[in-house]
Amino acid sequence: MIDQLNIKSKIYRISPGFDLKPQSYPKKENFVMFVGNLNMDKVMAIGKGLDSLIEVARKIPDIEFYVVGKGKYIDNVKHDVPSNLIFTGELFGKKLYDMYKRAAIYCQLSLSDGFGLAIAEAMASGCAILATTDLGQKGIIAKQKDIPAMIKGIKYLKDNPKIVEKMGRINIELSKQFNWEKFLDEFENMYEEISA
Repeated sequence: MIDQLNIKSKIYRISPGFDLKPQSYPKKENFVMFVGNLNMDKVMAIGKGLDSLIEVARKIPDIEFYVVGKGKYIDNVKHDVPSNLIFTGELFGKKLYDMYKRAAIYCQLSLSDGFGLAIAEAMASGCAILATTDLGQKGIIAKQKDIPAMIKGIKYLKDNPKIVEKMGRINIELSKQFNWEKFLDEFENMYEEISA
């Protein structure tokens, strides 16, 4: 139909910028961090992969998993999760960024994600990443809902701190591409192309 109307069709990917500036590699603690949002109802929590994270945490009791976020779904499930899964509630600004800096591993298990800003923030903080979304980060990509692969990936990262540090250092460098200047350039180029 688009061809019949003589309309140009193209998908543009514009990587957003963010305010967390990459630093030198920070001192890390051996825990997994997961960032949800501030209104985690059941649909949002499942979409973010929180149910998968809970199952992974059950199978790896010797590592702590921190979940940033709040909402009705979290209130309903937090009494039935393994003791190594800790809900932090909402974190903003410095408190959130300090947690990213401390976390050795960042885990994002979304069923779908357009970009995954939290992954970029974790990259800038030197985390090794286990995710279902690929932004070009250094880490492990797992298929959605593939609990055995997620468990294997977290165990591998937990047991290999030198590899985690190497991934974290590379991620700091890779995260430098997600800046506001590049965002504006890409947006301007897209605008010029579609308005020509």
